[in-house]
Amino acid sequence: MRYGLQNVDWEERWNPERMRKERLSRAREIMKKHGIDALLCFTPANIRYITGTRGITLPALHRHCLLLKEEDPILFEFGGDYGRVKQNAPWLGDRLKVGVPIYLATEEVAQAWAKDLRKLLREGGCEKLAIDSLTFKIERALQKAGIDYTDASPIMAEARMIKTKDEIECIKLSVSLAELAFEAAKNFIRPGVKECEVQGEMIRILANCGCDWVRGICAAGEHTNPYWRIWGT
Repeated sequence: MRYGLQNVDWEERWNPERMRKERLSRAREIMKKHGIDALLCFTPANIRYITGTRGITLPALHRHCLLLKEEDPILFEFGGDYGRVKQNAPWLGDRLKVGVPIYLATEEVAQAWAKDLRKLLREGGCEKLAIDSLTFKIERALQKAGIDYTDASPIMAEARMIKTKDEIECIKLSVSLAELAFEAAKNFIRPGVKECEVQGEMIRILANCGCDWVRGICAAGEHTNPYWRIWGT
């Protein structure tokens, strides 16, 4: 890297505002290519790509965003995070709404949610909807509301496949962080050290550097064949 991990005002490093705009533009481009009028995303990575926000990363259907053609994205945020996102993501403006954690919703609440979705689609003149994740409850609610949909996962994968200038800079930063963590692990290893201790040292280094998401598996010796995809050993 030709510069450090921090961003500054006196040098062009990576531009988060430009990255948000170009990601959204890329999503719109792919929607148009595939004839999609609206995107409904529950997957954290897709929500971040479209809205530029970071939230809970659990795989359950907590938060979601809706991107209608010719409109800015709407983010339906999990109640506990609404205040934080409102403060930290001013670019959303009035497009930030309190969402329903669908995975916990009753059938009645899910059906009411689907009716609200249908209203938004009709008001936006949208017919073809793509969704990146579903549960049986959501599927039933959409069917009862008369909403047809297609799979958004390959569409979003195609959008995210081509990286912008700023995304490439972020990848370089991520690689630098990974190199730093592996260097720390190399210096930490000694006879008698447990795998979880090595892993803990790597996580400590990454957390101290402000890494926003850390997942690591430390497997050594007999745990490399068969490979252990668990931690804490």
